[in-house]
Amino acid sequence: MYRFGPFDSARNQHRVALKSLFREVAKRVHPDLTSHEADRCRRESLMAEANQAFEDGDADRLTQILERSEIKRESSPGIAVPEDIVRAVRKTTLKMRLHLTFLERFNSDQMKRNRGSLAKHLLATSPDGKLREQVMSFFEEMHLFLHDSYVDEELIWSTFGFCAVRWWAVCEDYVLSERESRNDKTLFAGFQELAVRFSERDARVGFKQPAFAELIRFLENERELLI
Repeated sequence: MYRFGPFDSARNQHRVALKSLFREVAKRVHPDLTSHEADRCRRESLMAEANQAFEDGDADRLTQILERSEIKRESSPGIAVPEDIVRAVRKTTLKMRLHLTFLERFNSDQMKRNRGSLAKHLLATSPDGKLREQVMSFFEEMHLFLHDSYVDEELIWSTFGFCAVRWWAVCEDYVLSERESRNDKTLFAGFQELAVRFSERDARVGFKQPAFAELIRFLENERELLI
C-alpha cells in the first residue's frame, strides 16, 4: 500500500502512478495470457517496450502501449468480444490517464504556488480577505471525477489522501463561514465528501486523524513551496 504526504517528493508520487500504470499494461499484454504464437510474440514485444518505458519513467509511452493493447473486435478473428468488455478496457485506460493528469496538475509550478500561498495565508497571525480557492477547487473537481467513477478510488486515495484530508481540515472553518455568508450549503461540498471518504479509508487501515500540531507542520511544509 502506498501513502505519500508532503514530505515525499513529486518524483515518489509520480513513481506510484507509474507503477500502477505499468501493472495495467502488464495485466493487458503479458505473453502468458495467450496460447497463440503470433500473439505471444506481439505481447513479448509490448512487454519489453513497457519495461523500458517504466525504467525510463515514461508515463506517456506506457499510456500509448495501453491504448494499443485495447481489445478490438477485429484483433481476434472468429472471436466476438462483448461490447461491455471493450468499454471496460477503454474506461480503465481513461482512469489511468486522468490520474496522471491530476498528479501533474498537483505538482505543477502554478499549483505549488497556489498551495504555498494558501498555506502562508492560513499561517498568518491575522489573516485578512478571502482565501484563494484554487486548491479547494482542485479537490472539488477530483471528487466529481471520483463520484462519476472516472478515476480509481484506491489509487486516488493512496496518492492524494494525505493532502486532501489535511487541506480540508485547515480550510473547513473558512468554507463553513463562506457557506453561511453566501447562503450556499453546497459550497465545496464535494471537497468535504472527498475528505470524509479518505478519512474513513484512513481509519480502516489504522491511520489517525491529524492533530493540530501536525496540521501546522503540514502548512509549514506547504508554505515552503513558495521558496
